Amino acid sequence: MNIDSEYAFEVNIPGVLGVVTGSPEQGTHGALTIGSLRDVTVAWHKPLPTVSRTGTASVTPSIAWTIRENILSADAILETNIEGGRADSMTILLPEGADNIQLRGIHVRDLRIRDRELVVFFKGSIAGRTSMRLSFDTPRSAGNVFTCPALEISGGRIDTGGSIIIVKDLPGILLEQNVTGLEPVSDLDVPPQVLGLVSGKPAYIYRSTARQSGPVFDLVTTTPFPLVETIADRADILTVIRPGGEEITRIRYKIRNNAQQFLRMIMPEGSEILFARVDNVTRKISTDGRQTLIPLAKSVQTLGGLIPFPVEIVYCRQDNDLSRHSSKLVDLPELEDIPTAAINVTVMCPEDTAPNGYNSSLRKVDVFAMQGDLWWIAAVPGADTNLPSSLQPDYITRNLAYNYYQAGYEAYQGNRLEEAETYLAGATQLGTGADWDKSAGDLLDNIRAGRGELTTDDRLQRARISKIRDELTTENPRLEAEQEALIQGGLANIDEGDEELGLELLDEALRVGAKLTQRSDSVQRQKAINRKYEEQLRKVEEDRNRNKDLNEQLQQLQAQAAQVAGPQAAREPQRARDFAETLAKEAQSESLSVAELQDAAFGNVLAADSYEQPQQVSARAQARSYQRDAHAKSGPKVSSASRTARETKGSLSEQNWKLEQKVKVLKKAVAASGSIDSRLSPPTEMPDDHGAAIKSIRDKVVGADRKVDELLATLNQPEQGGVLMNDMTVERELREIEKWTDANRTTWGALDRSTDAEFGGLKEKIQGAKDDLAEARYRRMNATNILIDVSGILGQASQGKQESLKRFLLSNGYVVPAGDGFEFTISEGMAIVPNSGDNPASLNAAVENWLANKGQVVPVAGKTVRLSSVTNMAVIGENFSNATAGGRNYAVLDEAQYRTLVQSADALRNNSSASPSEQRQVIVGTTNSVATEDFQIARSDADYNDIQIDGTRISLPNDKYLAIDNGDSLSVLKAGEVRDWQDDATEVQLETPESCSVDLPETGIALRFEKMLLSAGESADIEMLL
Repeated sequence: MNIDSEYAFEVNIPGVLGVVTGSPEQGTHGALTIGSLRDVTVAWHKPLPTVSRTGTASVTPSIAWTIRENILSADAILETNIEGGRADSMTILLPEGADNIQLRGIHVRDLRIRDRELVVFFKGSIAGRTSMRLSFDTPRSAGNVFTCPALEISGGRIDTGGSIIIVKDLPGILLEQNVTGLEPVSDLDVPPQVLGLVSGKPAYIYRSTARQSGPVFDLVTTTPFPLVETIADRADILTVIRPGGEEITRIRYKIRNNAQQFLRMIMPEGSEILFARVDNVTRKISTDGRQTLIPLAKSVQTLGGLIPFPVEIVYCRQDNDLSRHSSKLVDLPELEDIPTAAINVTVMCPEDTAPNGYNSSLRKVDVFAMQGDLWWIAAVPGADTNLPSSLQPDYITRNLAYNYYQAGYEAYQGNRLEEAETYLAGATQLGTGADWDKSAGDLLDNIRAGRGELTTDDRLQRARISKIRDELTTENPRLEAEQEALIQGGLANIDEGDEELGLELLDEALRVGAKLTQRSDSVQRQKAINRKYEEQLRKVEEDRNRNKDLNEQLQQLQAQAAQVAGPQAAREPQRARDFAETLAKEAQSESLSVAELQDAAFGNVLAADSYEQPQQVSARAQARSYQRDAHAKSGPKVSSASRTARETKGSLSEQNWKLEQKVKVLKKAVAASGSIDSRLSPPTEMPDDHGAAIKSIRDKVVGADRKVDELLATLNQPEQGGVLMNDMTVERELREIEKWTDANRTTWGALDRSTDAEFGGLKEKIQGAKDDLAEARYRRMNATNILIDVSGILGQASQGKQESLKRFLLSNGYVVPAGDGFEFTISEGMAIVPNSGDNPASLNAAVENWLANKGQVVPVAGKTVRLSSVTNMAVIGENFSNATAGGRNYAVLDEAQYRTLVQSADALRNNSSASPSEQRQVIVGTTNSVATEDFQIARSDADYNDIQIDGTRISLPNDKYLAIDNGDSLSVLKAGEVRDWQDDATEVQLETPESCSVDLPETGIALRFEKMLLSAGESADIEMLL
């Protein structure tokens, strides 16, 4: 900025280095560099007498500390202000032992280093602000605890507000020891030039709130968790021996593994492994010499230790038959490299077997010291023996608890922490005392640690918490990118006028932010992100709520207007006349057209979307679809629908302004029609001051007349291999035009004789169109083939796209082949379907709903489970407390409840309780059927679907199951997330996971052996002397 004046002034700009000083002889001339400042304040006053005064340096340092093996590396930006005078130098006090010192700045001339002092010489005497870049190394103090030292200014001061960033460049876990005078912030709260000081990921970011703030840290270099590599906490072995020497053995291990890739076993000679499951997943077996290798899972590390997982192996072998005066070797596998803490072996021998002795490292016992099966489901001793074990209350409770644990464990491994927390809490609340109670609690502690809810002063425990938090952040980069895309898309759609979609996108961004906070992302960072759009979000929410309220008021007024213009108007014509007169008068005062008010009162039959069905897919579901596209890096930020909405309807605030005007006028018109005048007032000629109003009404009549002609024309389409099925659409539109005609004739016709006559002519034309419609319907009902326009679904229809649509309709039950020679084709945007059964009506309804809901479909799966008297079933039956309108009890079950239900039914029916599941991709708003159950997706949201079934509307979340009691069986349905019909079909999973164990028949004499601590490679063989 150039300064020029013939008078003497001293001119400065606050925040800018330098002062322009003038003199009486020469005036004031000079320039000040304002850089990137947008708002500039210029201050001036008469020159003060020259006083020799040295300025004081005030410094706001922002420092990035990199923690290395033996040193601390600092890179800093020093925002400096020389106050109270001028200075040609300043002195910085560095930490003891500082080395590799560098400092540069636009006003720096030279440096001098004396012990801790770094003397900075400026290019002449300066005042005001300047910035310098400083870097140095300083020794890290011995031991685990160290301080990142603060800078000092000799003869000056350090100001607050600077940033401190900590980056760890060495192994170990860095814990905060003392951060007094520092406030945690996020990277979004730090200026870009300060973030540019670091190249690695910051471990901590602070803002200084005290003049001297040197953070103290504790570096934990040892492994915080106990070194448990791999151990089998428990082995339960059951061997069944037949008289002919056949053996079948089931081994169940409970294993904690942090190191081994394989479970290495030496199997008995001649054995054949039937299957092996690890963590409830079937594994492929390989060999390495004599060793059998089974791939192991890796245990989840928790604050309470490693989470164990089950391993189950079933094998058979043929041995010598059991004969007297011989011995029988029960040859059991040996685990290489893995010790077993406790082993229980049960040998089932034929009834006539009487061993005389035993040779084994295991001890024979009558009762196991560790009673019961502590991991797999087992009936509880003392249960009601009149019930099958699978229906005993204690068994079902135990089974339900295990399924809650297992569902939570699976969700945790899939990083679905919100879902995991719900299920794991369900397991702990049932409190069965089983081993998984502890595992569930340990996983819950991990989730709480991720949210930062666990605090402790114990150094080792703090290191463990830090380690767990780091492990929960693997999904964060993806979630952060997804959140940013949602924010950008939300703001862009709001700018384009589609506030509803924009608002849902921003709400989705908030939900993603909650997930990030659950996964160790800082609350400060989410607050900083929210500040980007919180004002827009608040404004749009206000507009949306106002829009909803105004539309509700408008609907109520429209209902009142319909009463005024209804059949009773013939008895009270003055009410209708007053209503129309008020609309005509108020239109002028409110800057609205009569046509707009007429549409507000009775609808706009000329609008392109006047007959569209209401959309049954929510904006939130559309936002979720946008979210998938953003994740796949496909799709624009702003949909074409958003741009169209902006062009046709305007923004929400613009719509609200119009709605407020319409509601205001309609209220006056309805109020004016409330005073009934019994005198009959026949139509007259409209006064001159209402001539413009009547012209607009007559223009609407002409438009409606033309629309009737257009509808009639569509009924006479030339045949293209069939008869076009549009008579139902034409009938519906004629009905709406007739309703509109009656309402307007009653009101506007009461004001003007000519207008009344025009409405009368329109009424006669509609009646004639109905006659033509009847003829068209007769032709359609007797046609061989029916044509249905599907061009609105296909858009630019390629042959491949038409074939895809044909396959979709056939595979999802919208066209059902009937008899030999049935041929269904799609050509040139027309579906050609034989006129048989319900095919034409079903397909026509599907197409209409498809168009109304923009091609959205919902995957639905169904199956039949054979189980009677479910309402009497312990624990689960109490959920079937609701009934449909048809009198059938139903329940909405979560994952654990559903698994328990099916497992109990399987146990009763010997694993044959359920029919295979059936999948359908269901068009929203249409009737369909799976597992012989007819239903309709009445509405679809992002996380749930409303299902109309047996006369009842049921809200079904995507992660839950609908089970309906048929008496001797259950119909089970599950619906997934709505998506476009052209997206890859996603199947809804109804099959329960593989059973966690296999039961062998326990017949004969039970011989029991046990041992505590079986070493790695140690044999557990048992020789029986017969």
